[in-house]
Amino acid sequence: MDVEFKDSGMQRLFTESGYIGKWAPQIVNKYREVVTLLMSIKDSDSLYKGWKGLHCEKRKDGKYKGLYSI
Repeated sequence: MDVEFKDSGMQRLFTESGYIGKWAPQIVNKYREVVTLLMSIKDSDSLYKGWKGLHCEKRKDGKYKGLYSI
């Protein structure tokens, strides 16, 4: 799946291995695991069926209509 980051700090947390910002290392490691998982998923059906704990939902209104949030 395509992953869009909320801001450059969130993207930096994922892309720069030594950067943890204000977060605990354990949280950053889990964040990186989840983002990597999301990038490996081929379609939304796989996400719904296999990863319910991520609370994936399709946005129905506003400027994010048609996009998914986790």
